[in-house]
Amino acid sequence: MNCLNDYRQILDDRYIKEEAFYELETNEIKASVDKLVYEIKSLSRRHQDSFESLLQCMTELSFYKHALTMKMKVNMIPDAKIPERVYVQMRGSVPVKKGERVWVGQYLGKVEEVCDAEGKVLRHISPKAREAVVKKVIERLKDLQMG
Repeated sequence: MNCLNDYRQILDDRYIKEEAFYELETNEIKASVDKLVYEIKSLSRRHQDSFESLLQCMTELSFYKHALTMKMKVNMIPDAKIPERVYVQMRGSVPVKKGERVWVGQYLGKVEEVCDAEGKVLRHISPKAREAVVKKVIERLKDLQMG
């Protein structure tokens, strides 16, 4: 998801570790990888500024793609003090690393204010909530990239 980070790992020869090539019958795959790494390093030396800018844009664009395609869920959350009072929250998450996810939520309001009789979020509220969750995920991904 982070093209710029991947690019920097390639330049530092940390993108694919040598152990990944152990127990292969031939060196064909390693040779292909080495050729691609060489090409990337050559391009980088000639066009470093524009290359890094391009990768930064691709990384940011991938944040939008993941946020826009994530699955979202609506949660009913009872008030801790007054269990009869139930609030509605829309949540979504995207993976950032193996085993790690960015989770965000958006408070929608009380059940009786934002849901119909069947407990479904009202049509005019759902797009606003979805947009808020998408924006929050994008911001969190940007913050993670910077930090």
